[in-house]
Amino acid sequence: MLKSFRKQKAQSTIEIAALIVFVLTAMVIFQKYMARGIYGRWKGVGDAIGFQRLYDPNLTIECGHDRWTGSGLWYNATCFDTVCGEASCVAATATNSDCFTCISATCRSSYGGVDICNQ
Repeated sequence: MLKSFRKQKAQSTIEIAALIVFVLTAMVIFQKYMARGIYGRWKGVGDAIGFQRLYDPNLTIECGHDRWTGSGLWYNATCFDTVCGEASCVAATATNSDCFTCISATCRSSYGGVDICNQ
């Protein structure tokens, strides 16, 4: 009776080892497919967070927040750097009204009538 019990124990160990080898082999074979699935899911989540703008170079802009006049306006940072920045808002001779006018009229972050930075 003892001999047959030891055989079954050894057989169980071999079966478990074979199962582990089988599962690991399957994971190695399907590694690329699993990684592509995970990356695709990450892209989908990123697109959802960015309102479908995360990977669209036409709609993605760098936004800035008005910290000079306290108006709370968001603006297109590239436009601000080229048009308003130094002369209207940062220079020693700049006034709050000039800065506010430049940000609200010229560099307000809009695309197709929608304020992109402040959704």
